[in-house]
Amino acid sequence: MNSMMEQVVGASNSFFELYRQYFKTSSDLAKMTIPKLFHWGENKSLESKGSDKMALIPYCWLVAPFDTKAWPKLGFTVRYNYHLSNLFISAVSNIERARVGQKLDDKERKYLHLVCSFWVGWSATAIEHMKDPAFCYIRHRYRQIKDLTPVLDNITYVELVAWMPRSISIDMATHLLLASSDRYYVYLVEFDELLDAGPTLKDVYEGLRQVQWVATLDGCPWEAVEPFETWEVDHFLYFPDYDHFDRTLLWEIVPFVPHEAEPEIALNI
Repeated sequence: MNSMMEQVVGASNSFFELYRQYFKTSSDLAKMTIPKLFHWGENKSLESKGSDKMALIPYCWLVAPFDTKAWPKLGFTVRYNYHLSNLFISAVSNIERARVGQKLDDKERKYLHLVCSFWVGWSATAIEHMKDPAFCYIRHRYRQIKDLTPVLDNITYVELVAWMPRSISIDMATHLLLASSDRYYVYLVEFDELLDAGPTLKDVYEGLRQVQWVATLDGCPWEAVEPFETWEVDHFLYFPDYDHFDRTLLWEIVPFVPHEAEPEIALNI
């Protein structure tokens, strides 16, 4: 790496290209042979042929500044995916699963591309994870919203941890995109909060474009959705989180058990 640094003194553009190449060749992922990219949406494989043509964006994307045309309020950052699969068609399939009988037109697909490139590292939720405890919890907490369906998430699935590059830190999820039959929502894991992102993917993109602080989505105009009911629960236990050194789970993910309100007791006075 030192020799690479010496080559790029005074040449920032070259530095970023060399850093991309360094990350690619030094990561554990580069040492693996992955002949196929798995398409979560239709449960079949697509040939990758050694390119990113089937993927929405490269696995690791380093930009400086961070795509200022699409995201004018974000500066230099490293954006990487928390899934090994990152196919655009899978994200499309998830939305069309939520909106039965509706197909995304070219305009909405354009905005979906932009939303997927947001730096939180989310990509399409895998079908086999749509009934994970985390999503069951969210659907129950906001059960006034019918057919709330995961679209994108940045959860590192337990079975993929062994395949993730050691050069990438894996943490608890932060942002999830969900859809109902007529609206989109963004769930903030840290705050156990669901935000109404609007009826179209254009609304989702334009809301994210206003974000000044990504963790809290500060600057975004969206309103929080009131839960169907509130109760005391440690919702983090439904999400995987990992030790940074040995990459083992910090706790066992608990199954979701729906909350039932205590029956009211009539008092005879």
